[in-house]
Amino acid sequence: MKKELFVFALSALCGLSAEATINIAGVEKQVDTLECRTVGPGVQYVRMHMPEYPLDVYTMTIDLNNPYNDVDAFIGKNHAGSTEAMTSAYTRLSTPEHQSIGSINGNFWIVSGQNMDDRLLGQPHSGCIVNGEIATEPNGWNRAGRGDEIEKLQEIGFVVLDQDKKMWIDDMNFEAKVINAANESFAIAEVNRIRNENEIVLYNHFTGQTTSDIDGTDVLIKPVEGASWGLNKDVECVVTRIVQSKGGTELEEGEYALSGNGTGAEFLN
Repeated sequence: MKKELFVFALSALCGLSAEATINIAGVEKQVDTLECRTVGPGVQYVRMHMPEYPLDVYTMTIDLNNPYNDVDAFIGKNHAGSTEAMTSAYTRLSTPEHQSIGSINGNFWIVSGQNMDDRLLGQPHSGCIVNGEIATEPNGWNRAGRGDEIEKLQEIGFVVLDQDKKMWIDDMNFEAKVINAANESFAIAEVNRIRNENEIVLYNHFTGQTTSDIDGTDVLIKPVEGASWGLNKDVECVVTRIVQSKGGTELEEGEYALSGNGTGAEFLN
């Protein structure tokens, strides 16, 4: 609720003089409105300066009750492990049927100097869902175990729009597993990241291939007829191919890959 009131207060600044105040945690702060304009149907852009900090603030207030408005998630170059300028993404995602209005960085991602595998550069550190498909999973990044209850929930914030365009802001976790015909299961450790010892990692079109080494097994799968990939549900699949002791397996259209090492490979075998 505080976030909603804050956005409303910012948008209300458009109707005031160039200098105004805004209440933040009970304290009045000076705000200089530098620009305020409508940039789309029910979409208002505000650029302001808060001299006390100093801080420049840019906001976009979007009326999601308008059937033509939506908020989409995306990753750089549509590939987990790539970087892309906001201006480039804005242009790439604009079509006659899908006109971009604005773009913003909404995640922390892996950059050089963090002593991580170069194949991960540009990947979100934690979870990212694009059009109902998982690009990277929520994980233990930046979770320091601070406090309990609300303090713990505030460690990682995910913003999600559901199918009814209702916004949810909360922490989220990830749990997935492979279940075979004998009802045996093995946990999926990560999605589109580097496969470690005794793990099964899930790969999809956001990498286009498994990023694993030769010491393991890649099982390529597709949903059965009438099923589809998705979240928070079981997906019944058929095995299309099995590739052993190779790694770097290219995915064909519609395929996901289960890539296992050690005990993970044994389960897949």
